[in-house]
Amino acid sequence: SEVCGALYYDTFVVMLRPDSLSEGISPMETEVCSGALLTFTSNGDHTATYLWRNERGQILGTEASIQSNVYYPGKVYLDETTRDGCTYTDSVTFTTYPCCDLLVPNSFSPNGDGLNDAFGIVAEADKRIELLHIYNRYGQLVYKSTEMYDRWDGTYLGAPLPVGVYYYVLQYRCYSADESLHTMKGDITLMR
Repeated sequence: SEVCGALYYDTFVVMLRPDSLSEGISPMETEVCSGALLTFTSNGDHTATYLWRNERGQILGTEASIQSNVYYPGKVYLDETTRDGCTYTDSVTFTTYPCCDLLVPNSFSPNGDGLNDAFGIVAEADKRIELLHIYNRYGQLVYKSTEMYDRWDGTYLGAPLPVGVYYYVLQYRCYSADESLHTMKGDITLMR
């Protein structure tokens, strides 16, 4: 500009800063089974510092990616500080629903050593086993139960069955969820 006949010049740089994280967080929103392990990841260039926290302010991690079990609906927040000292906050909202999953072991060893000698379903009290069928590789039914805490000892008609892969069909209900009949199929390995 011109002041009192003199002309002055100056140069300056204008830096535009976004008002939130430029790349966000993944997943942005999610619906998961209560107790699920979620991985939260900053989608930025990973040259920043990170502070992940829950709604209560509890620190969950300081890496670009964290894992956390979620039991209740809520939010996870990320405070990301860039190399130039700017801090931005973003969040992920998640909802939860009652799980209706069962833990079904994939092998057992009925050899009398006291470890994994019987096959059984692991379930919380809100679940009810309606039917468990186990078949050999030829499709022959070798075990049947309608009781939650019954265990299969690897025998058929009192005789030990050979080592191998067996197949199960499991029907159960979850009383904390929808109470409908769920069917699960899979295989188990009998080892000695």
